[in-house]
Amino acid sequence: MTEEDLAYWSLFISSIKPLKQKKGVERVKPILKERLKIKPKQEKEVSYILDLHGLTLQDAYTTVLRFIALHFALSSKSVLIITGKGLKGEGKIKNEILFWLETDKFKEKISRYEVENQGGAIRLYLKKEKGIKKCQRKK
Repeated sequence: MTEEDLAYWSLFISSIKPLKQKKGVERVKPILKERLKIKPKQEKEVSYILDLHGLTLQDAYTTVLRFIALHFALSSKSVLIITGKGLKGEGKIKNEILFWLETDKFKEKISRYEVENQGGAIRLYLKKEKGIKKCQRKK
């Protein structure tokens, strides 16, 4: 720092004063992490996320197809697929994935989907697989 910068810095530091506390407002004690309970919204709960950044269209298609098939078989309720927005909002995967989801291969496993983050992510709600019961552990 130059001498001039140091002079400006000293002047700036000397002008700083603590904020005045408003009348009738008590300082709040910090909450302990053990006491803090956050309950996520049930309909927005996502267990699995797939990030497609850096993949080609063909790789992204096969990855999405396998990802959905896996979580459909696992009876996952919803998954999140991050496509990214692309440069100037013109992402190739972002634009193509909506067409993929309307094909029969995907429709048989997906009940609905929502576009989020201005098109940079898609939340999929999966159907329940018919005819398969959940495994129970033997005691």
